[in-house]
Amino acid sequence: MNEHDEVSTAFVGSIGIVRRFINEVEQWLMIRDDELQVYRMIQSQREEGETYRECLHKNLIAELGLNPKKDYIISGLSMAHHQAPIEWPGEETPQWVIVQFFPVHLYGQKARDLIDQHPRIRWFTLTEIAQASPQEGYQFDSRQLELIERADIIPAHIKANL
Repeated sequence: MNEHDEVSTAFVGSIGIVRRFINEVEQWLMIRDDELQVYRMIQSQREEGETYRECLHKNLIAELGLNPKKDYIISGLSMAHHQAPIEWPGEETPQWVIVQFFPVHLYGQKARDLIDQHPRIRWFTLTEIAQASPQEGYQFDSRQLELIERADIIPAHIKANL
């Protein structure tokens, strides 16, 4: 029996880090999930035969209404990859997670306007995300926060100032 036999697969896919800079402060886009009562980044489960980037395109289009040829570009390289079994709170057995984090760059005023008018979108600074403090009665998605921490995406100088 190998380590894959002892865990179930929870997630294989991508998380998009849609970023912007306001007065030299980096902010990440999060979407409010009213069903789960959390803020989360755009993520997508990878289907058979898809690349990690292709699966992310689906959800950027579906959740944000963006046009992949006009409104955004997904970086050709992931900024982080995490692959390991994780013991999630409330789960009986560890679950295997394979995730790639991709920077997503908006371009054009139309894309920025679409995002700014979206009623469930909010931009958060990296400090707000690292602190994981509730926002407007909603928590940040705890599983995404765990993956961000494990992939070591938030710069050390921001975490050091908490």
